[in-house]
Order: sequence, then C-alpha cells, then structure tokens
Amino acid sequence: MNQPESSIFDLSPAEKLQLVEDLWDDLASTPGAVPVHEWQKQELARRKVNLQNNPASTLSWEDVKQKCAPAMGANLVVAPEAELDLTEAYIWYEARRVGLGEEFLGSVDACLERILASRGASPSFTNRTGEP
Repeated sequence: MNQPESSIFDLSPAEKLQLVEDLWDDLASTPGAVPVHEWQKQELARRKVNLQNNPASTLSWEDVKQKCAPAMGANLVVAPEAELDLTEAYIWYEARRVGLGEEFLGSVDACLERILASRGASPSFTNRTGEP
C-alpha cells in the first residue's frame, strides 16, 4: 500500500518556521550563489549614488531611536527582539557593501517618521490583542 505524499503544507507552523530558518541559513552561507536581479542592482546603484551625494543622510540605530523617542514619548517601545533583528540586519547589509547598513537604518528611520506623521489617523491599542 502506498503512503500519500507529504507536502511542506502539511507541516506544523513550528516545523515550517524551522524549515524557513534552515533554508535562510543555507542561502546565507553562500551569498554569491544567490541570484541578484537587474532591478535590484539598479536600486543598489541608485542608493549608492544617493549615499555618496548625501553622506550626512545616514543614521546609526542609536540616532534613529534618539530622533524618534521624543516624538513618540513614552509610546516608543522597541522590543529587545526587534532591536536584535535590526542590529543583525544592519550587520548583514554592511557585510554586503559598506554603507548599505546605514542606508537600511535610514529607511527604518523614514518608516518610523511616516508612522509618527500618521499618528492619530488610526485607532491605537494598548496591547497585542487589540483591546483598548
């Protein structure tokens, strides 16, 4: 008797996450083998030119937090896990090209500024369940 074929879609959420982590680690171990599309190269070139023309536009993660904290007041809470993710992403980008990590943090800063600018445009919640 033949057993039905297994699928990754049959995995539990924890197993799927582990699979994704394993795949990501495998890809990260050989970054040169990962294809880079032409549009990605163009975007990186555009960002590099922007960085060279505007070196003062880069920010460290500490600068981003200091810049946003007063505007957010006590509402700015950066979970340790999120801070670790940002630090790891910064290191990953910098390993690809010097200055790319700074561009990444600049993008994070721009996103936080957009969030700050739109405060009050949507309901705020005091906990993760969405209860006020």
